[in-house]
Amino acid sequence: MPLDFSDHVAQYCSDITSDQVSEALTMTYAFTQDVPIDAAFYQRIVEELGDAPPKGLVTHLALERPEGGLRYIDVWESKEDCDKFGEERLHPVVHGLLSEIFGDQLPEEPERLPLTVIHVWGAQQQV
Repeated sequence: MPLDFSDHVAQYCSDITSDQVSEALTMTYAFTQDVPIDAAFYQRIVEELGDAPPKGLVTHLALERPEGGLRYIDVWESKEDCDKFGEERLHPVVHGLLSEIFGDQLPEEPERLPLTVIHVWGAQQQV
């Protein structure tokens, strides 16, 4: 018999229902994005953003790619939270730093490749 993940989680977490688990997974937004920057440039972005994590961020990984550049893997509570962070905090920082290099001719933002989330598990994850 196949495992019904929502019922499985609800069975082990008595304060939530399988409908709440399904809703949480449906709302979760995840993506990968390959960016043509190095670790030093990334560190400048991090310093400009500050220590406060954005609302709705579950996790963010920045990985070095063997062929150069970085790959981001992000998991958010919702696409709306991700987009709001991008518009209000991230893009102003990144555009400011990129304008030092490119002036007014900023490159297009690298494509985000959405991922289908089937399970979110972490020490601080609240479903």
